[in-house]
Order: sequence, then structure tokens, then C-alpha cells
Amino acid sequence: MSLEVFSFTACESAPLKIWDIVNDLILSFSRDDRHAKFLRARVRLWSAEEHLPETQLQDVLIVASELLSNAVRAAVSETTIAVCLMHTAEAVCVQVTNIGTGFDINEIPVPSHERVGGRGLAIMRALGVVAVSQIDEKTVVTVTLRPPIVRA
Repeated sequence: MSLEVFSFTACESAPLKIWDIVNDLILSFSRDDRHAKFLRARVRLWSAEEHLPETQLQDVLIVASELLSNAVRAAVSETTIAVCLMHTAEAVCVQVTNIGTGFDINEIPVPSHERVGGRGLAIMRALGVVAVSQIDEKTVVTVTLRPPIVRA
């Protein structure tokens, strides 16, 4: 099963819609950072349905919150932000799609004490593999989380 870029046409008319498709979770938000609390609550419910371990839930919450926050800051006004979560036997993927200018992940500076911000991407890279693509006018950021460490 592969992640596909979520189509905005299904959700542009409403500020918020929810789809649960074959254990995937797709949320659609208006460009407003006040949705983060709802996102975290819905991710917790989805995580319970998917039987994710608590350690993995925390990683998913961090990544989903960071991606939504970044998308709200970077998206063009009046755009819809789609958040998709997918769980397979091998991995959990979190994908955020928005209309924006995109960025080159390799050109993001390393976080430092001299400047504000920039730590979210470093945290996401520590938790999984981060991929950024630009498809037409859509910026798609996907984080594939590493499986939790199982201690014997």
C-alpha cells in the first residue's frame, strides 16, 4: 500500500472534514493553527484503533503537530491543509499536503541557539525519514516513522 497525494477537491468547501479509509486517517483543516488540539485528539483515537504502542503514539503526535504547524505557517492564505496518517505492518506514515511554495529539505539550516525555530524538522528527522515533494502547486511532506524499539 502506498501513500498517494490527497486531492484537495474533496475538501475545499468545508473548513474541516474527516475520512477514515481502510484504517487510514485523513483530516482536512483550514489554515488555522487552532486545529492542533483537535488533530492531537483525533490522532490519539486513531492510534488506539490501530493498537499503536504508546511510544509510537508520542512520535506520531509530535510529527503530526509539527507538520501541521509548519504547513499553517508556509501555506498560502485560504488554502486547505490535508493530514493523512497510514499504518502498515512495517511503518506509520504521516503526510501533510498544502498549497505553498515548497522547500528543499537539504537547504534547511541546522538548528542553533542564534536563531528562533527550525527544530521541528530536526526532531522529525530523528524520528523517521522525511521526504518533501512539490506536485503542481501542492507541497507534500511525508514522514515515515521508524518502528518502535522492542526490548526483550
